[in-house]
Amino acid sequence: MPRNFFIYIILVALLVVSWRLMLLSEPTLSDRAAVPEHSPDYFSRGYSKVEMDVNGKPKNRIVADKVMHFSDNDTSELERPVMTLYKPDAAPWIIRSETGTVPAGGRDLYLNGKVNIHRKQMANYKTIIINTSNLHVKPEQEYAETNAWTELIMPPNRTTGIGMQANFGDPLLIKLLADVRGKYE
Repeated sequence: MPRNFFIYIILVALLVVSWRLMLLSEPTLSDRAAVPEHSPDYFSRGYSKVEMDVNGKPKNRIVADKVMHFSDNDTSELERPVMTLYKPDAAPWIIRSETGTVPAGGRDLYLNGKVNIHRKQMANYKTIIINTSNLHVKPEQEYAETNAWTELIMPPNRTTGIGMQANFGDPLLIKLLADVRGKYE
């Protein structure tokens, strides 16, 4: 009996000492590194998202080299995003930019820096190239707009202007807003 009692005392003493050492070695809140206010809570390399229509066919697709999500304002920042708007019986619209931002809610896409919009020639549709910057895209409405300089090319014709509104739906409507100049052959 005394031997077991002695073992129990030693085990309890080791438990108390281990518990105290654990409390002493645990860092306090002030010892921990402060997390910057606007820092990503997760990221992904090789990001891809496809939205389908009611028939299960692709409606639009967004791919990016990298996406970072920020929990403080629920935004996502994209590196080299490419958005594709699919059209039945027509070539898709491909929109590329340097960077992009998806604000909270995910219904809009802000493409920053140089933006290139391209639709290849197909059947009854001509090639269209649009060069601009800082484009606001509303994918659900197939709509995009900018206040920046815009170049609209339908080879061999070229039109430039300041500001643009584009409806990629049916019918296609691209409107340059100010200081419009064109060269037609």
